[in-house]
Amino acid sequence: MWRRWGPSSTLRAAWCSPGAWCVRVSSRLPNVAEPRSSSCAALAVAHDEPLLGTASVVRSWLLLEQPGPWGADALRQSDLPHDIADTLHHGSTTHDVRVLLLRRPQARAARFAIGEEPPTEDVADVESRECFVARSGPGRPWMEERRLAAARDVLTVDLAALAAGRRAGLGTSRSEPLYLVCTNSRHDPCCGRLGRPTALALAAVAGDAVWECSHIGGERFAANLVCLPHGLYFGRVEPDDAPRVAAAYERGEIELEHYRGRAGDPFVVQAAEVFVRERHGMRGIDDLRHVGHRALGDETVEVVFAAPGGSRFEAQVRRTADPTPRLLTCRAGQPGRPWTYSLLALHPG
Repeated sequence: MWRRWGPSSTLRAAWCSPGAWCVRVSSRLPNVAEPRSSSCAALAVAHDEPLLGTASVVRSWLLLEQPGPWGADALRQSDLPHDIADTLHHGSTTHDVRVLLLRRPQARAARFAIGEEPPTEDVADVESRECFVARSGPGRPWMEERRLAAARDVLTVDLAALAAGRRAGLGTSRSEPLYLVCTNSRHDPCCGRLGRPTALALAAVAGDAVWECSHIGGERFAANLVCLPHGLYFGRVEPDDAPRVAAAYERGEIELEHYRGRAGDPFVVQAAEVFVRERHGMRGIDDLRHVGHRALGDETVEVVFAAPGGSRFEAQVRRTADPTPRLLTCRAGQPGRPWTYSLLALHPG
């Protein structure tokens, strides 16, 4: 049984011994913990920390509109009634469903200081709200949507069915994409500071398909963007980058420069996918399908992908802990060492 591995690493700083394609951070930096004076996002950039293999492992999603400020634990620290929040929290942990809060991008929110949350927007109807469920894999991704008459109606969603990959009975099937940008500044200041401008820029071209969202993982890679229903994660997405990432997604392609990985896959599979795509110039979302993987020992895994037409790829990937400890979030109590990945071999299956 494969164990989930900690986060890691994209192909910006790469060098290794002959025959091995490696991804790691710059060796110019000392092997000491970084001071707290730098933000986690700034530290990750300073270390050239790669993006690949860092998407949160999520297959089932429940998204609920909840305007106004969110705390570090957004679901239970918002204006959502406590009994609803507690029920959703219990259901999400029981059934392994990621519950996120959503709100519309707000121009005035971009002016708030780091760590602050915007107040509730003036709305005519504070009870009715949008709700979505999505399934990112395995199998064909899908999404459903419904405008709830009241927040409490979210409790009718069948989380057990959603976790099993079955339709949750929410309402209408949605074929258009959703774009989620994390702006949960009380969870990590980098998300608010870097996420809000990106959300606004994307909303200017993609309209109501864009939402600010609560914590999605990998705050040091802010601004973070998730494209649903496929669950594609992108990091360090600047305001000028976001329209390009979204345009590629709507063409059925993956913009690889900012790609962190596919949420439905384990971390090492995400890393292997990027290696194969980069090596063979494969950008179509459906160009690769994860078939399986097995441990070879010594932190090395063989990952097998299938491509249209019957071709297969076998990638041998090794993970190592970065030698330089540093704060991986702005609120981390202790420094950590992110995982990095190297491609040892890649050949047809």
